[in-house]
Amino acid sequence: MANEYYLIAVAGSHGKSTTTAMLIDILEAAELDPTAIVGTLRSKTGSNFRAGKSKYAIVEACEYKRDFLHLKPDVLVITNIDHEHVDYYPTLLDVQDAFQTFAAVVPEAGAIIVNAIDPHVVPILSGLSATVIDYRKEISLTLPLKLPGLHNRQNAAAAKAAALFLGIEAGVIDEALKNFAGTWRRFEYRGTCNGAIIYDDYAHNPQKVAAAMAGTRELYPDKKLTVVFQPHTYSRTKVLFAPFVESLEKADRVVLLPIYAAREDFDGSVSSVMLKDELQKRGVQAEHFESIDTVVPALRESINVDDVVLCVGAGSVTKVADLLTK
Repeated sequence: MANEYYLIAVAGSHGKSTTTAMLIDILEAAELDPTAIVGTLRSKTGSNFRAGKSKYAIVEACEYKRDFLHLKPDVLVITNIDHEHVDYYPTLLDVQDAFQTFAAVVPEAGAIIVNAIDPHVVPILSGLSATVIDYRKEISLTLPLKLPGLHNRQNAAAAKAAALFLGIEAGVIDEALKNFAGTWRRFEYRGTCNGAIIYDDYAHNPQKVAAAMAGTRELYPDKKLTVVFQPHTYSRTKVLFAPFVESLEKADRVVLLPIYAAREDFDGSVSSVMLKDELQKRGVQAEHFESIDTVVPALRESINVDDVVLCVGAGSVTKVADLLTK
């Protein structure tokens, strides 16, 4: 269906849902009436789908199992590339090969929007026929956004670069970005508990976890940051164990839940307890709980107005935020 349209695809290891939703808002503001599919729910509409009547379609393009290769975009946004979906891609090189194959589909009249100096992206840019546009030149540190963090400014820059290529006026773009309300489980404010501020985030790789934490610190520099983390899949936790520790150790307190297996069978060679032990070795206040039912009462007893709690993971950890804010 999507290839019947002028197709804008948004791909990347992280940030693609937010960037896709930003682009939808921008094209709506420009009255271009796009059809759109995003991998989460837009806060603006509560839906992941928009039925438009114009030639434009915007889709979030997932790299898992090379699924995005069934698309033929006219404009391709690549937010970033990291070693992700490690159960399918053995190495970063395999991920890059998939993205390079996808980028090669973009026609000469189209555009590929990237961070052109990202060392993980540079290798995929050779031999492409489409125009390569560096979204870094659109990064603004002064444009007021409702979402914190440099990563969201990069997402906004990628969306703006794509919109400018489509001929949308900069003023229209900036106004849409200023009003962008976010998406479900992407640094989503959920409420308070004992005066503590509760956020929920889908982050499930080390870069996403670090970005969510940095955004929280930006908004609440004087509060103690508690991260409730539920690792997602044994394979990802095992392969990215050290980077997870490096990200999590920047929290004041880390509360760990058992690994969410998702599509995988049990693997006893890696566990959240191992993460807890390694964090404790580094002097981090780290705790492990066997279930959501046990972690919620413990948090209720220990958090107050001096705390901000970030519930992080792609599994059932979102229920922690639900229960804390009921």
